[in-house]
Amino acid sequence: MFKKTQKSDSSTGSNAERSVAGLNLSASLHRSQASDEDFAFIREIVYKLSRISLGPQKRTMVLSRVARRMRALSLSTVKEYCELIKKPVGASELSSLIDVVSTNHTYFFRESKHFDYMMKTMLGSANRRRSKPFKVWSAACSSGEEPYSLGMMLMEQCRIELGFDWSMEATDISSIVLDKAKSAIYPDSVLARVPEALTQRYCKLDASGTSFAIKPEIVKRVRFHQLNLFEIPSHFPADFDLIVCRNVMIYFDRPTREQLIRSLTYRLKPGGTLFVGHSESLSGLDYSLKMVKPAIYIKG
Repeated sequence: MFKKTQKSDSSTGSNAERSVAGLNLSASLHRSQASDEDFAFIREIVYKLSRISLGPQKRTMVLSRVARRMRALSLSTVKEYCELIKKPVGASELSSLIDVVSTNHTYFFRESKHFDYMMKTMLGSANRRRSKPFKVWSAACSSGEEPYSLGMMLMEQCRIELGFDWSMEATDISSIVLDKAKSAIYPDSVLARVPEALTQRYCKLDASGTSFAIKPEIVKRVRFHQLNLFEIPSHFPADFDLIVCRNVMIYFDRPTREQLIRSLTYRLKPGGTLFVGHSESLSGLDYSLKMVKPAIYIKG
């Protein structure tokens, strides 16, 4: 049971809390203020490094996220932050900047129709070319929920098809989310989105029951890399059966989207499949793929 606090103490504490809250709010507002020149510089450097297009309507969001980095670095103004990342000593901060402005919202088995298509149409077809292994690229894998969801389904294919094998590359521009993906550990609260049978086979709860780990039989088949989609090294594979690049193009302008689609198309083998987000469309873009269903395209 909580103890009652004397009125005089409560009043004093309340005044102190209001004072501290006022200071915090003042500091926060101070950090979120930026000149047009500073914001334009941040937009330019983010576009140059990641091709993420930050319009004027995203100014408040961007500056609030930059303020996180300013607090971590004990900087008081956006101008000071811009001056830092202009210098060689601030080069390492550029990666952190991209991390905070990137949106990394994801969850297990997001856009479930893609998983159904992979299992029923791609892997379930009697006419499928049974190449070994079945090669997948999760091109914006975030914190790992997407590649591990794909991995669970591919392990299911191993159970029903003798000799089936698979491999996966999983990439993201953010080093922070990749560290989480590599750990393969998630809070138990997200298990509700994972079918129970798959939970039993491929997830291991910890002793406290508050988190779980993806089992090694999946983790060992997924290779994580930090990768900018516009700086893909020449040695990166170009014979994928499936590329999953979902909810990425919505952050790019049209020329950048077209450049990305050309690059992804090149990385698919003939007959390979590309999944994009259901909120995305290639309509109006110059591309050579064939749409077979919404958000699903095949290379001829």
